Amino acid sequence: MKVLSLGMGVIMWATQSWAGPVDINSATATELSRNLLGVGPAIAQRIVQFREQQGFFPTPDSIQLVPGVGEKTYLKNMDFIQAVIPLDTKVTD
Repeated sequence: MKVLSLGMGVIMWATQSWAGPVDINSATATELSRNLLGVGPAIAQRIVQFREQQGFFPTPDSIQLVPGVGEKTYLKNMDFIQAVIPLDTKVTD
């Protein structure tokens, strides 16, 4: 975050640019950490590892199952997260 001081006022702006919705079922750790607020490289790697071990996230809010991703992080990012499951994925009961 950059800070610009103008006399008595302070203007803050984020240097992070947003590229659009992030698909948590296909994004790399780098994409996750660049595009989700409050998600750094370590948490992003946990998200990818969780997905590799547990399978696809069924819904965007299921990202909260990842240790270190709580409700606050999800709520900050809920409008930016998608959970797209590829069509060729077999679903078992």
